[in-house]
Amino acid sequence: MATHEFAGWMERRGPTVDFNWQKRWVVLHEGKLETFADEACAKRKATMELQPRSTAVPFKDSKWLQLARNAPGEAALYSHQRPFGFVVDLEPQAGKGRRMAYFDPLHQEGLDQWTQAIHQSVRQVEQLLKDEAAAARQLVRDLVWRCCARPGYVADRRVARHLLRGIFRKVCEEEGVKQAPGSQEELSVLLPMIGSDQKKAAKAVRRNSALLQHLPQEFRADRDVVMAAVEGDPLALAHADASIKADRDVVFAAVTKDGMALEHTSAELKADVDIVLAATLRSPEAIRFASAEIKDQEAMTVF
Repeated sequence: MATHEFAGWMERRGPTVDFNWQKRWVVLHEGKLETFADEACAKRKATMELQPRSTAVPFKDSKWLQLARNAPGEAALYSHQRPFGFVVDLEPQAGKGRRMAYFDPLHQEGLDQWTQAIHQSVRQVEQLLKDEAAAARQLVRDLVWRCCARPGYVADRRVARHLLRGIFRKVCEEEGVKQAPGSQEELSVLLPMIGSDQKKAAKAVRRNSALLQHLPQEFRADRDVVMAAVEGDPLALAHADASIKADRDVVFAAVTKDGMALEHTSAELKADVDIVLAATLRSPEAIRFASAEIKDQEAMTVF
């Protein structure tokens, strides 16, 4: 495993309807929070990408925010029973549908260390984006100067195409592709830019979930890449590999944002009470995608 910024054991509220707390080895590295079942990091359970506005709020502080109707998620509910816990609000600007994660290091020192480490990592993410934006602007200035001062350099159409592709790559890295790729020409630029880099693939689908359907099979079967896609559009699960459609954590993340994503899950998870209940609480009409056995259960008759 690569050198991490911070790591340690914590309890995390699990991705199930009853919200059981589970012991997890948590690693903070390069703007990502990853949870594992073991300290050797052999079995990854979840990955969360920090954003420029992400924040970590201690449960004990959230009760005051609750008075201002600004407490993140359900943090205020744990302010007494888990005094050293905190919530990671990954995208505060996204409103009610935003993703959160609840942790408890079980002691004050751990709470202070984790919240400080997360805030420091968020600042690094912000600086990285600023650096990328500056690089993109510099590239455009260089190209404009070359085109204006030395027009002969771009007389050859092949050279001009190469320069434009350079600009397009930087624009994609800075802003992301706002709409689904509409032509093979656009894909011919995007896909080579991603190559075999898993981090670039995850970054691309996080900005444009529709891109997942055009990625190679290895990425559509990659847990982190698909998780990044469903964060933006839960229905992107339709383009994931069958193995990912059977992944409980990925499916739970999708159906809690849009219950209709249940349609694209494995038969096994369509028969999972926790998954179906989570989907129908978000979108009651999603009950039609559940297995016959689940539909017949008394708890589901209200949907």
